[in-house]
This record gives sequence, structure tokens and C-alpha cells, in this order.
Amino acid sequence: TEIGPHFMIREIRKITNPNLDFTKLKEQHISIQLSLDGFSFCIYNKGTKEITALTTFEFESKHTVTDRQHLELIKQLFEQEPLLQPAYADVSITHCNKLVSPVPKPLFDKEQLSSYLKYTIKLLENDYITYDDIANTDMVNVYIPFVNVNNFLIDKYDSFTYKHSST
Repeated sequence: TEIGPHFMIREIRKITNPNLDFTKLKEQHISIQLSLDGFSFCIYNKGTKEITALTTFEFESKHTVTDRQHLELIKQLFEQEPLLQPAYADVSITHCNKLVSPVPKPLFDKEQLSSYLKYTIKLLENDYITYDDIANTDMVNVYIPFVNVNNFLIDKYDSFTYKHSST
């Protein structure tokens, strides 16, 4: 699939369980991973403890994808992929980007989020910064999620949890 003259979406893997029941997708969990160079999702049936679908797409471009172009690529995937259409019982989103910095918990102050990132990435005034506790460690991940994509996904799924991939 092509978006403009410089962007292509290429499906690189699609595994679908032959027992997949499209009428019961709303009862299942979908996990989505977002990155600037790709998109993947996994549908998991918690009742049977089976993965019912796993799909990976790669975004091909000769140029760096902007936030707006990234959102357009995601929107196109949602239009063409029927497994992304249902309202799932449980949705989780993982943001995979380099806009992250681990911080030791003893030094962490949620009022100082931008100070943890400003030396490693270029911050914009309107950047939304959040954080995740890293399980079983004394660390916190401070990061910038793909906010425009999160806003789009809220419209699609009403609610979801999200975290950074390094969390």
C-alpha cells in the first residue's frame, strides 16, 4: 500500500489461528506496538490462552516519517485491516521510540519530567511527557509517546493502557 510518493506499507508477517472466531473478537485482548518504521499487533484469547492473530507491517520510506505522516500510515492500516476494527475488551499500546530516558527512582520527581529528556533529545514546548515504573527495578522510564496516534486510538477503542517498549 502506498501513501504519497514516498511512503509504503508492507505486510511482512501475518499469522492467523484457523480457529479465529470473528464474532468473538470483542472478548479478546489486542496488543499494538507502534514505531516510526512499523506497526504490529497481536490478538490474544485470554480464555483459551491462545494467540489468535499476529501481524507485522513495515513502513518503507526514503525520508524520515513526520508525526503527521506516521498518523496517516496508522489510519490507513486501520482502514484496510479488518482485525483492527472491533472494539476489544482489553487494549494495550506499546510505544517504541528513542524519546526515552531511564531515571533512578531516588532521583525521580514527576514535576521535572522535561529535565530528564532535555539533554538527550530536542524537546518542543508542547511535547507531552509521561513515565512508567520499570517492574522489579528501582528505575522509572521517562518518555514522549506518539500522542497523535494515542488520540486516534482513543477514538477507536475508548480506553487502553500504554507504555514505552523499554519499560
